[in-house]
Amino acid sequence: MGIFKSDWHSLSHLFGSYFLVRFGLSVCGFDIFAAVGVAFGFGILYEIADTVFAGKWIFDPRGGDIIDIFVDTVGCILAIFI
Repeated sequence: MGIFKSDWHSLSHLFGSYFLVRFGLSVCGFDIFAAVGVAFGFGILYEIADTVFAGKWIFDPRGGDIIDIFVDTVGCILAIFI
């Protein structure tokens, strides 16, 4: 698992976590903690899958990155404050 290799996968994490939080709040009726928990949980699970299935199907060929988890956090924060 890498640390600081930001790329378009990181950008997809940013938008994915942002829109998952917004979706959870507006469509599913979750409270803010549940929406952030679901979005962040999906981000963590995707990074685990990135590490296991590196380079296959839609997964990052370099494997999982810690920066993507940080970017998930930023996406969740943006969804809360925007």
